[in-house]
Amino acid sequence: MQYFRLFGLGMGFCSVYNSGNSRPSSVFTTEATGLPTDPPTPRNTMPRIFYAFLACFVLSTAWLEAQEAEPTSPGNSSPENWEEMLNVPNGTAEDMLMQLQRVLLAFNSADFADKDAQIAAYEKVVRFSIELADKVILKNPTEEEKQIVLGLKFRGLSFLSQKDPEKKKELLEFAKTLSTMDDIGPLAEFAKSLPLDMEMGELAKSKDFINDAKAFRAQLIDFVQKNPSDVAASLTINFLECIDLFAPEKESYALIQESANLFKPLLENKDPRLTFALENLLEKAELYGSLFDKEFRLEGLNLKGEKFDIRSLKGKVVLVMFWATWCGPCLAELPKMNEIYEKYKEKGFEIVGYSVDENVEALKAFTTKEKTPWIILSMEMSVEAKMEDFSETYETTGIPTLFLIDRDGKLISARAYGENRDRLLKELFETK
Repeated sequence: MQYFRLFGLGMGFCSVYNSGNSRPSSVFTTEATGLPTDPPTPRNTMPRIFYAFLACFVLSTAWLEAQEAEPTSPGNSSPENWEEMLNVPNGTAEDMLMQLQRVLLAFNSADFADKDAQIAAYEKVVRFSIELADKVILKNPTEEEKQIVLGLKFRGLSFLSQKDPEKKKELLEFAKTLSTMDDIGPLAEFAKSLPLDMEMGELAKSKDFINDAKAFRAQLIDFVQKNPSDVAASLTINFLECIDLFAPEKESYALIQESANLFKPLLENKDPRLTFALENLLEKAELYGSLFDKEFRLEGLNLKGEKFDIRSLKGKVVLVMFWATWCGPCLAELPKMNEIYEKYKEKGFEIVGYSVDENVEALKAFTTKEKTPWIILSMEMSVEAKMEDFSETYETTGIPTLFLIDRDGKLISARAYGENRDRLLKELFETK
């Protein structure tokens, strides 16, 4: 019997919700969530609470695989069909969880008209899972079944609370109850951290971010000292990423360095991936913080093998993008890059794309096909010519990475993507 698709479905649910969310992500340990995880990047901004939800799917998958029943078929996988299955059956806790499996398989196979329809359908599944969880608890479930359904309800209320203030109150009360339970594993630790996690979400909207962040930091340190778990400690990484995303840029790097040094003692004897993530954020803050108010360096070979030095563009505003032809988010960025290039090129604007592709011929073929109008540099060609690898110089471990350079050749922003980039360009070229 194979129920591995439930895990994939959990990932799908997270991506559906996360498509409109701008919260920073966090690092969680295998012990905390049942999942191996890697340090996050600001481009991958899944809310930390959804890693807990994934754990629920892993737990449910393990439980279902342990059963010896025959695989169940979702039948006709149209949206109308799976909605007919949203009835909690009478019977044992096992019967109810098997019905949930059928619903999830059918939902995962369904086709929806658009993203909004998919999210609306997901909300129905969430409400069904909450109803099912409440009924399973009344059936004297095993310890494992209890953990699964409490996690399902926690997940469901967390999702619904994004739009419904009443559900937020219900979630906080439920989390308070979960935090006192000794037999539900890491779910209790997630529940304990929920109020601070929510407060961090509000911090992202603060108009006085630096002072509010320092006040929140004091609460966070106190919380982690009193709750010495990996889940609690992971809040420190989430907080550093919150600063990286939402604090005024020049001030953010100093605040990250100050906060990271305060957090280091809290991560002693914790999962090493937490320390790894902290060190990465600290190194980035030290590097990017040092780039302001001095000349931005970039050299390399273009696709004709000609040497290029960004200093030749002094007098122009320059957008530098580290990218690759195999990078999905980079390719998604290209239409916007072409659009702003056409919009501002006559006003003293240039784009330099520093490609980290190892296959130079594929890069040349791609840029020829796309008729890329701006400057392209090749890391591979530059390194072969014994020139500096600027992807290492600027530690661009995640791409695309974009820097905006002013007319004097100095860094304006190392967050030159999305709305921030559009705002800065408008200020530079359209504000009188």
